[in-house]
Amino acid sequence: MSVGLSKMVFFGLDSRCMLVVVCISLGLSGCGTPPTSTTTTTTSTVTTTTTTTTTTLWSGEGQSIWAWREDVDWFKQTTSDYSGDPVKSTLQGCWGGGGGTPGGVEQVGIENVERGITYAKYQGETGITLYNGLNQSMKQQNKKGCFMRKSRVPVDLSQIGKIELDIKTSGSGPNSPWWAFWLEPVVYPIGNMEGSAEIDVIENYDYKKTRLHQDGSKVKTQFSQCDPDLHPQDAQWCTSTHWNVDSTKIDHHVEVSAQDRPGQGRVIEVKHCDRNNRCGSARMFATKPGLPSSFFPVWKKASAGDMYGHYWMVLDIWYTSGTDFSLDISNVKFHKDDGSEWKMPLKGDPPPLKSPVLLRHGNASVLDVEEEEGEKEQEGGFEVII
Repeated sequence: MSVGLSKMVFFGLDSRCMLVVVCISLGLSGCGTPPTSTTTTTTSTVTTTTTTTTTTLWSGEGQSIWAWREDVDWFKQTTSDYSGDPVKSTLQGCWGGGGGTPGGVEQVGIENVERGITYAKYQGETGITLYNGLNQSMKQQNKKGCFMRKSRVPVDLSQIGKIELDIKTSGSGPNSPWWAFWLEPVVYPIGNMEGSAEIDVIENYDYKKTRLHQDGSKVKTQFSQCDPDLHPQDAQWCTSTHWNVDSTKIDHHVEVSAQDRPGQGRVIEVKHCDRNNRCGSARMFATKPGLPSSFFPVWKKASAGDMYGHYWMVLDIWYTSGTDFSLDISNVKFHKDDGSEWKMPLKGDPPPLKSPVLLRHGNASVLDVEEEEGEKEQEGGFEVII
């Protein structure tokens, strides 16, 4: 995902205020209908610091694994580590221009229905449908929309051996916006997409059209830029596959497996099959011996800590265009390494996320694996960026 924002800070703001700040800072307007919120403020008797807690009543909370949480601020939920740092927001993919020029976009679909337009519907505990909504005002201004949903807690692929689901799209003609169902590592290295360990289960990204914010059709499974089509030398760490089907004609069963294999470490495989049992697959060797040191930080135990192997499930549509396109996920199931089923909790406390220090070296980011020993790496051109 392209990054096109300078760092912004949101201290002491609830989700409604943050929407306004994001819009102003990005040159955007009309961020959708603000959620209904109640705010409780408590002031410390020791200092003058004010702590603000925001509770928002979101549709589907406690009923769907895709619903926004009520106990975490909305914008923080869009960031990979709940930090609220815009640089780590999943929305960066849309803000950044899709490989083209940033701008001309607005957040839409924060709530399931806005201005009479339906953007999302939850189907039972695990199902969800996204719609390619765009309001008339945005159409008149030649703007496109950005919206997403993510799982309420991460999935631990060091313990979960298989995720299975059905995915279906519909729409007139072959083309649709940039959309994806993907797994986002909780530990995401800024500026190093090739080594991010991102799992793009299915993505419709047609560069020549997407960079112009136009609909296209090029459906693929890959691991972000760890892709032999882009970097032939990465074939020893990742493979990719084209689905060879129109972006509006998906009707497939998908399995994401994670298995330990002798000499290869933890191997992530994404397999898809259509209703005629025509299949394709792609793999990422998450812990294979010899990996570049800057690759796959979420799979480095010494530094990832409790977040080792943890991923968010994300479903998004970037550059919504107002056509009849829809994207549907259903029958999501999780199985542990021993084959027993795991269910994602619909209630409970948010995950205790804490990002390790990331270091940038040139265009790559790596983890400071000596952090727990109290050392601050400042040599060899490294710069602390988080």
